[in-house]
Amino acid sequence: MDIHERIEKEEAKLKIIVNKALDYVEKKHVDQALISVVKSTGLTTSVRNQETNEVKFSKRRDFSVTMWNDHHKGSASTTDLSDDAIFSTLDAAIDISKHTESDIYNGLADDEDLQREFTDFDTFYPEEPNPEAQIARSMELEKMCISHEKIKQCNSASVNSGYGQSIFATTEGQFYTVKGSYFSDSISLTAEENDQMEQGGSYHFTYTSRNRWKLEDMMKEALNETIPNLGAQKIQTQTLPVIFDKDVSPNIFYWLISGLEGQGQYKKTSYLNDCLGETILPEWLTVLEDPYMMHEMASSCVDSSGSKTIKRDIVTNGKVASYILSAYSARQLKMKNTGNGNGTYNWLVTNSGISRKELEKKMDTGLIIKDMMGFGLDPLTGDVSVGVRGFMVEHGEVTYPVKEITIAGNAREMLKNIVAISNDIDPESSIKTGSILIDAIKIAGK
Repeated sequence: MDIHERIEKEEAKLKIIVNKALDYVEKKHVDQALISVVKSTGLTTSVRNQETNEVKFSKRRDFSVTMWNDHHKGSASTTDLSDDAIFSTLDAAIDISKHTESDIYNGLADDEDLQREFTDFDTFYPEEPNPEAQIARSMELEKMCISHEKIKQCNSASVNSGYGQSIFATTEGQFYTVKGSYFSDSISLTAEENDQMEQGGSYHFTYTSRNRWKLEDMMKEALNETIPNLGAQKIQTQTLPVIFDKDVSPNIFYWLISGLEGQGQYKKTSYLNDCLGETILPEWLTVLEDPYMMHEMASSCVDSSGSKTIKRDIVTNGKVASYILSAYSARQLKMKNTGNGNGTYNWLVTNSGISRKELEKKMDTGLIIKDMMGFGLDPLTGDVSVGVRGFMVEHGEVTYPVKEITIAGNAREMLKNIVAISNDIDPESSIKTGSILIDAIKIAGK
């Protein structure tokens, strides 16, 4: 039996489990219920110094239920998929709902918002786990990288793969099967020169092995992200224009997500409270959320409350066009549910149609940020303070690496002060943005 035949048989068994659970909650006269069963398989391998460091094979089996009775919510889960365990889990959720507070905003999405049609985003290309092949790939990548004279050691070279499927069903007649696969490669290096050591590496993630990077390209990126960090120094405290490299620029929009999420809006705990229609970005900048992009891991046609997801502008010409709402937060705010119960999906951000090099020329003199240590945002005030490292740029040319510095400011001001965005978009990121140039950020150094 090949892998696809086996997965089909497993899917049939999962559907039987879900249907039994639906029949059980119907007999118990539950108002609403959302049931999911997940089964996944994964293989992690890593090497160090040309020796196998880890081989970890995993199989995950989860059943979970969330139910509502008269707006009282109860949830329970189990990793045992036997009938007795499933029914006991359902009973536990029912019992829990008897002891929770009634909340009129609880429940599945309203009927007009429920997703009735499933979209397959073509991200399921499973392969049989092959530890020997993964270890060999890791060893070859490590060997290629440590051959460089300035590489002191390889901290870890890892290859991961896996696949899974889940059944999602509700008492409102929804029934979906979601499948996905993944393949990732990563390497972490330490470079040394003149008794100074710096770290760097490379990481890539995709849904099919056909899209994996070649080892030569992984090596080139890992070396380019490590060796140039040698000789890094601390700079004086000052205020400078800053370019957030494409590897960290999505963080700018994660700060925006934090401000626009429904929970912060209805609790009045967001630094962007009541900002609908307000200009918070430059007028040339638009942010579109598209949950329906094919071959994207962040795509989804349905969220955790059964809501249909929506392709829409988050920001239009600098103005906030929509909050990020689940069924629950939409009811709290008396607004339209945007289907963001699982968070955000694919964001497409306007760019300035210029290359990264042109962006550096536009900045002239300032700082490029390559790494950020942590999230750094206070969601209530919007204040940002985060450790970074990167490179100084003088007259449009990269001069030397810097480290042990901190940037500080306010996210609202930073968003408004975006000068330009280059077209070097990372296709693996769910936030489709290039490097971002922001004017005048305070940098704390020595």
